[in-house]
Amino acid sequence: MGIKSDVIIGGADGPTAIFLLDKSKEPTFKQRIQRRITRIKRYFIAKRIHPGTHSLQELGEYLVSKYGFIEASISDPTFAEEYEQMRILHRITAHI
Repeated sequence: MGIKSDVIIGGADGPTAIFLLDKSKEPTFKQRIQRRITRIKRYFIAKRIHPGTHSLQELGEYLVSKYGFIEASISDPTFAEEYEQMRILHRITAHI
């Protein structure tokens, strides 16, 4: 696997994760099947979703009962850090 370009990433503000992607290889048969299955599942789930049929309160109750989610406290010190990391990740993914 060859490196196409060199980039220096500063990690002065915390841990830095680097993901190397090699898009030159074709996906394996198993990967193609898995992607197809995922697309089919998304299609059928999207058909079942009807925007505006549930309130945010109902959605929150569903997430707690079905998946055991808990609401994050804004005053929790890790909340601000995780929120910022999420925003950074979103910006990075939007530019890829």
